[in-house]
Amino acid sequence: MCAYSSQQVHRRRLQGDTLSKFIHTEVNISRDETKKAVEYVVKKVEAILEKVCARDPRFGSAFLRSGSYREKLQVSDSNEFDFLVPLEYLPGLNFYAYSYCTQDRLLDESYIEVTCNPSPSNTVKAASQPSWERKDVADPFPDMFLLKPDKIMSTFKKEVNNALDLLNQTDSVYVRRRYQGNPAVTFTVKFGREEIDVDLVPFIRNPFPSWPIAWPRPYQRWPSAIKMEEIRKIGVDLVAKHPTFWRFSFSRVERFLLEDIDSDRGRRKDTLRILKKVRLDRWKPQFGKLLVSYHLKTILFWACEKYPNAHDWSDLVVSFERLLDDLIMSLSKGHLSHYFLGRQVNLFKSDAESQMRLTDLYKEVNAFKCDAEHFLST
Repeated sequence: MCAYSSQQVHRRRLQGDTLSKFIHTEVNISRDETKKAVEYVVKKVEAILEKVCARDPRFGSAFLRSGSYREKLQVSDSNEFDFLVPLEYLPGLNFYAYSYCTQDRLLDESYIEVTCNPSPSNTVKAASQPSWERKDVADPFPDMFLLKPDKIMSTFKKEVNNALDLLNQTDSVYVRRRYQGNPAVTFTVKFGREEIDVDLVPFIRNPFPSWPIAWPRPYQRWPSAIKMEEIRKIGVDLVAKHPTFWRFSFSRVERFLLEDIDSDRGRRKDTLRILKKVRLDRWKPQFGKLLVSYHLKTILFWACEKYPNAHDWSDLVVSFERLLDDLIMSLSKGHLSHYFLGRQVNLFKSDAESQMRLTDLYKEVNAFKCDAEHFLST
């Protein structure tokens, strides 16, 4: 609830014209400039992955575009692009899902071990033949090989650097240091006066023999039954979010959900893009990655499930205030459930310091709600 002193004016009701103008002047980005940047980056990525794949075929060259630009949710300059890089020639895999307690955190059920069985003893592999049993990507055990995300990421980064050497681009392309928990190799390229960050994310594409999670939920009315079946066909992927354990990735599924989410002329994407822009301008400078775009996208998915009908999303103001209220509720609890994995996976950090900062962020977001008309119209 918004609280005002006797000296403060009453809250002005948020207007649809204000939101529409904000989209036009603050949210929409130049498609021409973005298209040029995309074409430039894609050529770079194609050249790099072609060299990587030629040296190490375990990393495929048939990349997939991902991220905000591919989902048509980008709200700032085109200086970040994501690409999924498939891992190839994988043998039969085994999966072990547990909850792990490490020194610094509890790993939830979205983290799993991946192993592969050794080749038959009578199989002789040439040194150049792709193999996931080598020590640069796996830890050997008597009856299996443990595919190690940290080793795979190190090998991939080494090959990206080798590719840049072969392309004579080490002066124009800078590969960033990789931090634990980041599933990407990130490099920066210059495009005119701008710098563009490019994430290359190796992933295991839909390796499970059957649908691996308890989704959809009982009596769920969104998305449609047809879409649910298509999502099952797309499958769940794995990415390297931990030195030892892989993590479920729903990037391709989420892109599919967003493709025609407003085919009924709803305002879902507009609502999300406004909230993303507000986050960039108002909350990111102080709170950084405590709240990220993925949190907001997750809130949209939950809201779509709760309000599955077309008329629920026909009004821009109602749609925006709905997402804003849901964000405030999640911040007040310090908990945002993963859309596909449910309540057992909290997308917010659960350590004491982060929870205290989430309380501060809750106050900021609530204050914004109390004066949204003023903020968005100035």
